[in-house]
Amino acid sequence: MFAKSQTDSALDREIAAALKELGEIRDNPEKYNATLDRIARLEKLKTKTNLQPPTMDTVLIVSANLLGILILTNFEREQPIRARAALGHVFRLK
Repeated sequence: MFAKSQTDSALDREIAAALKELGEIRDNPEKYNATLDRIARLEKLKTKTNLQPPTMDTVLIVSANLLGILILTNFEREQPIRARAALGHVFRLK
């Protein structure tokens, strides 16, 4: 869907090459650890553009606000302000 940047593509190629190298150097723990460190550094360099889902508290706040708006609009539709004296209680902009 979204095109990867050239930097991310190059980093992905380097990570794939390092992972391939890990399979070949299992017997040498020093080289293995160095390659793991290199993979970790390469992963940190990649840009993080993944969309994250909203948290549960955000969903609850938004849904409570929408419910309040629906209740207010329904009340205004069913019981509009009819008397002129009642309009005095409405705040006026200055």
